[in-house]
Amino acid sequence: LPKGTKQWNKSKYRIKINNIGKAILAASQYNAPEIIGLAEIENLKVLEDLIFESPLKYYDYKIIHFDSKDRRGIDCAILYRHQNIRVLSDTIFRTNSNLVTRDILYSQVQFYQDTFHLFVNHWPSRYGGKSKSAPKRLEMAKLLQQNLSTGNNIIMGDFNDNATDPSLQYLVKVNLLDFVFDHYPIKHGTLKYQGKWYTYDHFIISSNLID
Repeated sequence: LPKGTKQWNKSKYRIKINNIGKAILAASQYNAPEIIGLAEIENLKVLEDLIFESPLKYYDYKIIHFDSKDRRGIDCAILYRHQNIRVLSDTIFRTNSNLVTRDILYSQVQFYQDTFHLFVNHWPSRYGGKSKSAPKRLEMAKLLQQNLSTGNNIIMGDFNDNATDPSLQYLVKVNLLDFVFDHYPIKHGTLKYQGKWYTYDHFIISSNLID
């Protein structure tokens, strides 16, 4: 907010939108991704600014977005290049409990002759401590497992857990995951907190997609 410690204003916002677009293209070596999964999204307007006001504007992206019940208004989203991607369906998966968090965003898409099932996640944080918050992430793991397809699953996002933690180990026990975590080892992690590296951000894909 403008009165916050970082004193956000229109100029800083525009710089951030532009930098995110540039980072996405740089990470893909300027071969714009067909599909982008996003977390920490404030609202539809910021997504529209990202695809129309950043370097992504040259690649004709469209948006999949739903408002979640997160108390801070944080959502997940998907951007896709509609020339090659055909969206067959999209929805959100939400727990039936009192847990208020980001929904799991789901979309079934067709890419040329193949159909893929996309799941974008942003599981509950470790606020209040790891052990206290762990049941919340386990609940989201079970929600994900219940809604997976038997086809080509691509699961992505910020899980707020390492591969060895109970939520992701639950997916191993139900035979969703096998060796995937070790297939592409990460040198340090995906975020650094208080001097220590953690791997909270994951891509999980069906085993038939490994090759």
